[in-house]
Amino acid sequence: MSNDRKLLRDLFLTLFRSNDDLYEAIDSLDYPQMPMLLAGLPATNQSRIAFTLVAVQQLEAHALTGPALFDLLAARYPARAESIRSVEAALAGDSDEKEVDAGSLSDRGEVTAADVETQEKLMGDRATFLDVSYLAKGAKAARAVVKLRMKFGAAWYLGTAFLISPTRLLTAFHNVESEGARATEIEAIFDYEASVGGVEAEGTRVACLMDTAQGEAEDDWAVIDIDVPREGITPLTLAKMPAQAQDRVAIIQHPGGMAKQVALHNNLVTYADDTRLQYLTDTLKGSSGAPVFNADWEVVAVHHAGGDLKVPGTKDIVFRNQGTPSERVVARMKALGIV
Repeated sequence: MSNDRKLLRDLFLTLFRSNDDLYEAIDSLDYPQMPMLLAGLPATNQSRIAFTLVAVQQLEAHALTGPALFDLLAARYPARAESIRSVEAALAGDSDEKEVDAGSLSDRGEVTAADVETQEKLMGDRATFLDVSYLAKGAKAARAVVKLRMKFGAAWYLGTAFLISPTRLLTAFHNVESEGARATEIEAIFDYEASVGGVEAEGTRVACLMDTAQGEAEDDWAVIDIDVPREGITPLTLAKMPAQAQDRVAIIQHPGGMAKQVALHNNLVTYADDTRLQYLTDTLKGSSGAPVFNADWEVVAVHHAGGDLKVPGTKDIVFRNQGTPSERVVARMKALGIV
């Protein structure tokens, strides 16, 4: 993938909340052959990365990656104009790419061994192959993830948590205390998930011991103990190596209180520092407190927020999800004498 294409793809993923938003923006460009361009786009229900990459390719093919496109983007997103213009400048200064009209294999006559080899390439900067054991390890890790029900006043709210010891859960602080009010009751529901045959198990409800809850609002993490140790479930490992931008992360969660789900697609880390990890992996309300995993199913962050978020150290507002890095959580737990 050319550097130009990557820059534009990443900019679109940052700016547009959905494929529909990107489609509408492209359609608003003043271009006589717009119907032809739009006909080359996939359905908007495709993954964001796949749709965005094809959109970039179409814009390039129709020579629409010039000033008019960036003027449109800057007008739509004035708060992000600096980032938009920096990408425009980078594209304008990149003259290293060469146009190649290779044609399709069907247009080139007999298919040779060299032709076959050219069809087997990596589709990005990094290989995305995973050992098949990744699936089994993920299923094992999922056992430690629980749905939370938290009672604030007369109402019940939903969240996610995970075991870090046979009796201790790690979650987001706002699942335990919100706006100065502490939950009066919390229960953890283990094994609330669908079987291979598609049957949803009701799960096992376990009470949490409210007097054991400890944590910090600033970094939005908390631990709380359950009243009965869970036998046969391996607690999750908090990663010692931090995640970095362009890593891929998965999240096992209970979005919207649903049976346990795993989000694997659109899973790039977009920003990482000592206190925040931002990523494109999907979440919903009810996902707060979920473990964010690296490729080894080690927890690299505790998910706690999503939506229009500020990129630390900048004025940029981006539509992303966010968690607190495990390194930060472990350091704060040690400082408080929790571990």
